[in-house]
Amino acid sequence: MTLPDPDASFELSKFAIKKGYNVPAARGIITNLFNCYANRKNHYTFNVKGVIQTCTIALYSNSNIFGSVHGKFNHEKFDRWYLTIDSECQKCPNALICKSGFCPPKHRSNKQRTLCNQVKKKIDKNLELFILNKEYCDYLDVKREEV
Repeated sequence: MTLPDPDASFELSKFAIKKGYNVPAARGIITNLFNCYANRKNHYTFNVKGVIQTCTIALYSNSNIFGSVHGKFNHEKFDRWYLTIDSECQKCPNALICKSGFCPPKHRSNKQRTLCNQVKKKIDKNLELFILNKEYCDYLDVKREEV
């Protein structure tokens, strides 16, 4: 059995752009629109038992339980859950797009920085699609000096 090339969607997107189609998927990555809802200070999820969580992926993780509507809310635990851009990521030119890997649970388990490399590749490819799709504004705010 032959598995499809992992870059097939990228190559097909490039082909579609060359044929005149608009491929807006790149815009979300490059323009910093994507952010995990669970990494927002004002986002909470309530399950049917009244348990307060933030992440809908880590539903059964104790680290994702911050209290109950019937009891207290653990603000300290919640503050530890919320990610800011860590010192290693601050050195990266993609930090403001990536935001330390989008997903708090994945970021915490990312010991070998494999997530970082995957996100960098995704940003690079989407930047290329963004440029090919001509979704950028190329106005320059430069005053031309008289010669």
